[in-house]
Amino acid sequence: VVAAMTGQITEEEFLKLRHDSELRLQTFYDHWPASKDYLSKEEFVRQGFYCVGQGDRVRCTYCRGNLSDWEPSDDILLEHKKHFSKCPFIASPYKYPEFRDFSSRLESFSDWPTQFSQKKEDLAQAGMFYLGKGDQTKCFWCGGILADWEPGDEPVSEHRKWFKHCQWLEVIKSEPFFVKALEREKASKEKAKTNKCKVPVQETYSPEELAKQIGFSPEVINKAAKKCGAAFNVETLVKAILDLGEMKTEEVVQVKTEKDLDMKCLNKSAESFDPSCKICFDANFNTVFLPCGHLLCCEDCAKTIRTCPMCRSTVDSAKKVFLQ
Repeated sequence: VVAAMTGQITEEEFLKLRHDSELRLQTFYDHWPASKDYLSKEEFVRQGFYCVGQGDRVRCTYCRGNLSDWEPSDDILLEHKKHFSKCPFIASPYKYPEFRDFSSRLESFSDWPTQFSQKKEDLAQAGMFYLGKGDQTKCFWCGGILADWEPGDEPVSEHRKWFKHCQWLEVIKSEPFFVKALEREKASKEKAKTNKCKVPVQETYSPEELAKQIGFSPEVINKAAKKCGAAFNVETLVKAILDLGEMKTEEVVQVKTEKDLDMKCLNKSAESFDPSCKICFDANFNTVFLPCGHLLCCEDCAKTIRTCPMCRSTVDSAKKVFLQ
């Protein structure tokens, strides 16, 4: 057997052969030399090959490798492995041959529940077939099961997330639908990065409202406000509260995480919360900038900052907080 990496059909025609085993089999009936009938056409097709139409040359639709000059003693699988050991089929053959074709996978979704936003075509292209129960799908190649689909879930992205070593993903990684799915996934992540991590206060608010957001009780705020007179800012109000003696200057203010902070936004990931100061990365963040409300650095670093690193607004004051 002689190996080569050439082919003479268009990419569109090639992809049709990849996703249709019957079409591959037909190429052998049309072009395979009768003198080489000692080799199984069906086995060639099972491994992803089609007949190129140049003597006994065959080409694998999974790795794009070409093989020719077959001898009676040749074993198709051994020759495939010998010359193209990194072929996805050689690395890990598909587990469900009855669903190797796009059409058979698509047909399995005939009873796919209409309440799910995932399109049958997208699921089938990602290698999934429907198990006929709930929203459970299974990959014909790796056997991985995906279920509990939520609005916005990309079949290709979810497949990559949970079964990243699936060889079908290696096969289709350059196909247009796969590339577009990754572009949508990237755009979604970029959009998420632009969300600001901030204490949810209004864009315009009174000093009393801000003091309440920080964690001071309404009773203490009202009492201090009366001492401040008619016009005052939040910094003056906080000083007045501390001057009342009902809260010591070294006492920290509580900011309830569940109510006042979006911890998912502060997380580098939903699974791994990083409380480190985003300036020095040594201490934990514990100081909120006023009036913008951003919480991202420690008390020592806050002393040197005059402009919020996140929103670039002027920092009028900073307040130590306690996350519980």
